[in-house]
Amino acid sequence: MRPWFTDSLSVVKRTPAGPSTLSADRRTLYLFLFDRPNEYVVLRGVRNVVRLARVLGTGTDIRRERVGGLGEVPGWEYLYVTDDRLDPLCTVIALELDGELDLYREHTRD
Repeated sequence: MRPWFTDSLSVVKRTPAGPSTLSADRRTLYLFLFDRPNEYVVLRGVRNVVRLARVLGTGTDIRRERVGGLGEVPGWEYLYVTDDRLDPLCTVIALELDGELDLYREHTRD
């Protein structure tokens, strides 16, 4: 395992896009996309503000949008990944957060 990853895979549970991992300083979340998303990827349950979203390897920025949220319940982060930014085997999206990862762990309606 590389030193910039923690020893925990699947940091964000119920991420429909696929597995995820977290940097050792807990400020960068990595999402692994093995399939082509339909227009966007939705990240739920992250209270942090996403400061930057980019494709790892190319450094290409990804358009993102936070929608909803109320009180303690965070909104959904939409990550718009276009076909020209996809890797044929596995696209890795790096999300730079405004602090250490803060997850909302209460169950909400799916």
